[in-house]
Amino acid sequence: TGLTRGILIGLVFTTSTLPLTNFRYRMSIQTPMAEALKPGVLYQAYLPTVVRDIVYATARNVLTALLLVKFTSLSPASPAMLFAVVLGGCIISAP
Repeated sequence: TGLTRGILIGLVFTTSTLPLTNFRYRMSIQTPMAEALKPGVLYQAYLPTVVRDIVYATARNVLTALLLVKFTSLSPASPAMLFAVVLGGCIISAP
């Protein structure tokens, strides 16, 4: 379902990219390497980020399904579909 896929995608995406983002941020503000590599620092703000990403991924899945039913002439990869789904996902998952 859209919810199951959204949860899985949100968890995998956040778990794999948040440490890289946090590390790059720490390096940009000249945090010492030993401090920047601590797991608590790498996964700082994990919970709110993973919740936001789960909501975003779920919204995209559900919006795609709804729009495909409503507009049968569109394909999942059409620019109009992608624009609407990404915009809708951003609005729905915005804090």
